[in-house]
Formats: sequence, structure tokens, C-alpha cells
Amino acid sequence: MNLNVMTVSALLLGAMATPLLAEETKSSASAGSPMDFFAAALVGKEVAFKDQPADLAKLDELRRSLFADYSAVAKKAGEGTFKAPLHLEKGVKNELSPGTYHIADKLDMPYLVFSRGEKPAGGWPLVIAMHGGGGTSDKLPNPHAWPVNTREWQAQASLSASLYPDGAIYFVPRMVDDNQGRWWRDFNVVAYEQMIRHALVNWEVNPDRVYMLGISAGGYGAAV
Repeated sequence: MNLNVMTVSALLLGAMATPLLAEETKSSASAGSPMDFFAAALVGKEVAFKDQPADLAKLDELRRSLFADYSAVAKKAGEGTFKAPLHLEKGVKNELSPGTYHIADKLDMPYLVFSRGEKPAGGWPLVIAMHGGGGTSDKLPNPHAWPVNTREWQAQASLSASLYPDGAIYFVPRMVDDNQGRWWRDFNVVAYEQMIRHALVNWEVNPDRVYMLGISAGGYGAAV
């Protein structure tokens, strides 16, 4: 039985190919290798890839090869760059400093990212922990000026750093725009997709153990 190579890569990488908010550049060009395909897809180009047979008995080997190709291309492109997780040591006062991921014009996501405990043999679980709060109709001086969301973000960060289970990486985002305060908005999905790609390539994350949780509005965001 034969498998299409691109079918296998789609199973492995899912929606990792094309950023949601990028302006796509369509092309009739063809990709000579999986690396060519990934390089084009990361900048929003659509390229054809000729079907190639694959032996089911070597499926795991093919998955590893495709992921290695994607990792090499993504690292070279600097795609979806995020701060490395700070490892929190027990009994040590850890100073957490936020990073900011730029999604699009006037859309920036502040976040904290850290690991706790020992890395499991299969790689780190990744937990996206969303805070409560939501949105306000107040006229704010900047997108992150509503104190309710800032306070809720700090509370979720504290819980993730002290109460939730060890042996995981926690990514704790702050609401992108307090006037559009809903976690299900497309720009949040874009940031999560980029972060997960980056984590799989750079943080030794187990792709089968990526989770979302939330409090109040964050719980609704995790559910949808």
C-alpha cells in the first residue's frame, strides 16, 4: 500500500503550513522537496508537491524525517519567535518577565512562559492557560489598559507557577485587546498556532500533549 508524502506531512503538521492572517501569495510553482514546500508555505505561498509513494512500515521514520525538515526550515526563517521558557526552581524567588508576540498592526499579545518540574521522557506537555476577565467598552488609552484583565492575567500566572501540576511548560497569555476581549477571536488563534509551532521545534514539547485551560472567560475560550 502506498501513501502520499504530503498526506503524511499533513497528518504530522496539520495547520502548521499557513499563517491565518498572512496575505497569501499564490503560485503555480512546484516544490522539489518537503523542505521547499515548508519554506514556501511559511511565507504564505501555495506550491504543488508531487505525490511520492511511502512504505507504511516506515511511517514513523518518515514522520521523523518530515518533522526534521520542517524544524530546519522554521529555525532558519525565525518563524514565530518566542522567549524561551524560564525554568522555575522550587524554593527560589523566580523573577518572571513578560514577552510580547506581535500578531499584526495594533495586535500584540503579552505572555509569560515557564517550565516546572522535570521534563517527562516523551517531552514537555504544553499548557496554554488563559485568564478570566473579558472586554470593556471603556475608551482605553492603549489595548492593555483595563486593570481587570491585567489582574486576572497575574492571577492565572500565579496559579500556573505554584498550584498547577509540575512537569509541564505553561504559556500564560494576556488578552490582546481589552476592547475586543474574547479568547476565540482569530488573532488569538494565530498567536497560539505560531507559539505551538515554535514550541514543537524549540522547546522539546510532546506534540501529543498540548492542552488549553482557563478561568471564567478563559474557560470559555478553551471550550471553543
